[in-house]
Amino acid sequence: MSQNKLKLRRRSDAQLCALIRKFSDPILKQACTPFQDSDEEKARIGHEMCSVLRAAKGAGIAAPQVGFAVRAFVLHRVNGYIAYQEFWNPTILQSSGIEVAKEGCLSYPGIWKELVRAAEVLVEYENAAGEMRTESFRDFDARVIQHEMDHLEGKCRIGEK
Repeated sequence: MSQNKLKLRRRSDAQLCALIRKFSDPILKQACTPFQDSDEEKARIGHEMCSVLRAAKGAGIAAPQVGFAVRAFVLHRVNGYIAYQEFWNPTILQSSGIEVAKEGCLSYPGIWKELVRAAEVLVEYENAAGEMRTESFRDFDARVIQHEMDHLEGKCRIGEK
């Protein structure tokens, strides 16, 4: 196998879940930098985020939660099918409405907190293929996106007092 090929190895769900950085990890407290690396590195990080998210059965995961201080996250969408949508260098352009609901976090296991979030967000991002997208998200997906965006800023409202 050439060095440029994505190297994958089979890991158990437990091994993948063990990769999730927990609340005391300093990477969770730092603002992430824009992703500007190679397509191979993007594929590697994207695969890692998707694999860990699938194993953890979560709704979303941000790059710092698996050890990469870059502006990227994955949203697990279930709209009649299962899809893992990658967001690279995302920006929330607009938000509207108010929604209050309980949230959890893979980096703060067992802790749930009622939080106020926007009910709808308009997000600009680069997808896994490198294409720029602008897309509107509502309700649960909007909530997960806002949660993951907090991680990219070095914040997690679940862990705040």
